[in-house]
Amino acid sequence: MATVMSPQVAHLLKALEHNPRNSVLRNQLVAAYLGEQLFAQAAEAAVQLVRLRPNIFADQALQFERAALENPYNLSIRLALAELYQSCGYVEDAVMELEEVLELDANRLDAAQ
Repeated sequence: MATVMSPQVAHLLKALEHNPRNSVLRNQLVAAYLGEQLFAQAAEAAVQLVRLRPNIFADQALQFERAALENPYNLSIRLALAELYQSCGYVEDAVMELEEVLELDANRLDAAQ
């Protein structure tokens, strides 16, 4: 299923085409994706941002952790947070998030793998 892109996301992606290393734009993109509940895209954007500026991992993780606290039964948030943790080398934290997903829904194959 295709995702409809908001004007804000479209604008940020266009701006990043011209300035791909702009961490402010990338941070705004993460926030826009989170606001639109596009958690997989937000995680991917956050990983790209952390690769540009490793010192801001904690800020990015905090955004996802807040979203998970606000929506504790939203498994997509937890999977995105696990992806962020794993991609940034925080494997134990990723495993803990995936275990949470499996506790909430034992049939989630994407968490079991």
